[in-house]
Amino acid sequence: MKKQILFIFILCYGTAILHAQSKVWDFPVGPGSKEWGSAKSLDERLFLYNIPTSLSATMATEDLVITCLNYPEWRMIFTRNSIMQGYEFIKSQFNGFRELELRKDAGRFLLAAYTKKNYDEIVQITNRVDLGRFIQSILYIEILLSQGNIINNMDKSDQEALKDQAIKSFESETRLMEYYGLPALEMSALIMAKLLIMESQTNPLLTTKLDDEILLFVKNAGTRKIFVWNNVYDLAKGFF
Repeated sequence: MKKQILFIFILCYGTAILHAQSKVWDFPVGPGSKEWGSAKSLDERLFLYNIPTSLSATMATEDLVITCLNYPEWRMIFTRNSIMQGYEFIKSQFNGFRELELRKDAGRFLLAAYTKKNYDEIVQITNRVDLGRFIQSILYIEILLSQGNIINNMDKSDQEALKDQAIKSFESETRLMEYYGLPALEMSALIMAKLLIMESQTNPLLTTKLDDEILLFVKNAGTRKIFVWNNVYDLAKGFF
């Protein structure tokens, strides 16, 4: 009887720990906290956002995705010469992004969030703060989905679904350009471009269509040439 009680206790306790480790990280230390005020540099303050290593490694991927999308300093992507350089900077500061790119199923959860977006909803938003948050919620998902590690870890069916959604997103962002602006358009084009390069590995005809401008765009995302993005879109529509 005692052994049975002990077993049940261990089982429940272990389940409780696992459940606790599967929660979204809510960044408990931030502006206004004692630790934040004691930090002597920006790097020290950004370090305080990091997830404890023992927790980040065991978090459910879905929770990790939400955590990364909630990262408080996403705005710092605009402090560098390009959005992608900005992302590389915040990734160097926050371990959640680095952990996410290691997850084999990260793309699936990001794709689920991506496909749920209703782009036309933006015209109904009148509050400027809410408008900014809505645009950012799409931009951050697209930035993460444009990462090579995320795309490469997706299975073929998810890559196909990502291609379809990136095309739809580009069309919506073009049609509603006065709301979405260039950053979101750039990221949906980058997703398509990376998928095209992946497809070209087994499609010699497509290889001949990927000109130097497109290859340079993928290598150094941040080239604000809309005609290149439109060429990527035309290729994606024609070859996928």
